[in-house]
Order: sequence, then C-alpha cells, then structure tokens
Amino acid sequence: MLTEGSTKNSALRCRQSHKSLSGKSASAKKSKKERIKGMVQLLRNMISGEDYMDTAVVLNKTIRYVKSLQVKVNRLEANQQEKVNWV
Repeated sequence: MLTEGSTKNSALRCRQSHKSLSGKSASAKKSKKERIKGMVQLLRNMISGEDYMDTAVVLNKTIRYVKSLQVKVNRLEANQQEKVNWV
C-alpha cells in the first residue's frame, strides 16, 4: 500500500540514484573526452610539427594519409600478384 511517506521516500531514492548515475555518466564522458583529446594530440604531433592545428584539419589530414597508404598497399599487392603470375 502506497502512503504519502513511502511515495516521498521512493522519489527521494530515485533522485539520489539518478544523481549517482549522472555523476558516473559525467565522469565517463569526461574521461572519454580526455582520451579522444589525447589521441588527437598524438595524431597532431605525428602529422605536423605545429603546436596547434584544428581537430578537423588533423582528422582530415589523417584520413587522407591513411587513404594514400591504402593505395600504396593495393599497388604493392598488385605488383606482387603480377610477379607470382609471371613465374
């Protein structure tokens, strides 16, 4: 049977639980953001010697570099296959 007191207690427990979860969530979000920030900084250092480069530029340059590496791998694999077929 629900009473006014038990309803208030339930509501209080629910709010406290929500605060606890949102605190963990905020902490997890901050941790994730810091990890991403660190990874972008690592890419920034690998791509250029500049101290600061916009994150979008860093990601764009990284994508272009990875794509160029994929093209090189495909060419090398094609050359290797030609050598195997020639023998």
